[in-house]
Amino acid sequence: MEQEYIIIPYYDTEDNIKIEEVLCEKVSDNTYRLIEIPLWSCLSIDDVIKVTISNRYKNRLVFNELVKSSNNSTVQIIEITDGELEKQVLHKLKQLVGSDNIRYDLENINFHSHKYISFNIPKDMDYSEINNSLVEWRNKNLIDFQITVFAPQHKI
Repeated sequence: MEQEYIIIPYYDTEDNIKIEEVLCEKVSDNTYRLIEIPLWSCLSIDDVIKVTISNRYKNRLVFNELVKSSNNSTVQIIEITDGELEKQVLHKLKQLVGSDNIRYDLENINFHSHKYISFNIPKDMDYSEINNSLVEWRNKNLIDFQITVFAPQHKI
């Protein structure tokens, strides 16, 4: 299948419009399926989206609307205590969701004092242990997190 990076606009914490590029697989002429975990936007891997060509972004394909949800959830984590993401969080997170379900913000890793990751929770995975770990890490001031997409079956 044909793959392409699709531009997905999102709002940052100061309500500025930013963009990220997410690798997608073509489904039809203006429809794509996300095959990469979004770092910042409120979408999930395997979501099907409609795209349009944007003059603003030099005739690149840009996200227009969600066509079909994958029913996967997406969570963003920011490291609060320097070095603890790798020491205490990542090993357990990899056990819970698998290495393939974690995406690192490698582009900005040298520009921030904190590390950011986004991870996918597949639709058939139990969320309760993941939630318990996230809350525990937050309570220890190791990380903070936000759930950008929360599938109905993951609610506890």
